[in-house]
Order: sequence, then C-alpha cells, then structure tokens
Amino acid sequence: MKLAPVSNSAGLVFLVVAAALIGTHSKGREGNRGSCEPGDGCSTTEREPLSHGGERSTAAVSFEKAVQASPENPNAWNNLGLALRKIGRKEEAVRAYRRAITMKPDFALVHKNLGIVLEQMGRKSEAAQAYLKYAELSPSSADARTAKEKAELLTGAGKERGAER
Repeated sequence: MKLAPVSNSAGLVFLVVAAALIGTHSKGREGNRGSCEPGDGCSTTEREPLSHGGERSTAAVSFEKAVQASPENPNAWNNLGLALRKIGRKEEAVRAYRRAITMKPDFALVHKNLGIVLEQMGRKSEAAQAYLKYAELSPSSADARTAKEKAELLTGAGKERGAER
C-alpha cells in the first residue's frame, strides 16, 4: 500500500494552527507584530526545552514538524525561527532564519527577525546588515526608517552623523 504525500494545503493548515499557538501566548505582551525587541517587555531569558509542555515549546515543536513536512517553505522556517527565539534558542533561530533567506532572499520580514535575534546576541555588525537589508527590501514599511536608524546605532554611524549636525 502506497501512502499519498501530504498536500501543500495540509502543510499550510498546520502552519496556521502552529502560528495561532504562538500568537495566543505572546499576544498580551507584544501585540501582533510577530517579533520581540529589546526593551519592549518581552523576556529574552526564558529557556524552555522543546519537549517541555509550555505553549511556546509546543509551537516550536509544531514548527519543527512543519519544516520537516515542507522543508522548502520559507514561511515555515521563519516561524520556526520566531518560536526558537522566544524560548531562548537563539543560535538555532539564526539558522532557521538563514535557511528561509536561502530559499527566498527577498523575504523582508525574515531579515528583520534575523536582525532582532542577532542584536539580542550582541552580534551588532551582522544585526545592522540584516536591518539594512530589511529596509532595502521593504522601504515603504512603517518601520523601515527605524530599521535604518537601528543599523546606524549598531555600527556607530549614528553617533558620527549626530556630531555633524
């Protein structure tokens, strides 16, 4: 007996359910932005193993299953990165974001999410590059200017520019 492969629509339904798990848990602290930035009340020190029973770790497990089911889906990798970052597994989040970027280099939001986690890790130069790429890919987004300014601050260019005024 030969089993039929899982359809793309079934994988998409799975992603939506897993995204709802993350959104339900984090909505009260950070709204619907899908990212957590330093200083906005999100804890970056929470550490839960993926096998732990929390909603965040359940979401990460769900997204891991989603990328296994649909390994060429950049949205699944981005969402896995978000879930991993939220439980403190930042290095793994970086790998997930970079995997999404490999598949879809013009996926602006992934560059922003990568910048956030790299900044949290103290990797300022890499974070600045990611923020600038986000602003380049999404110049009309409401936070494109903020991303550029953050990149300048991370590289020290903002200080020099301020001194010239």
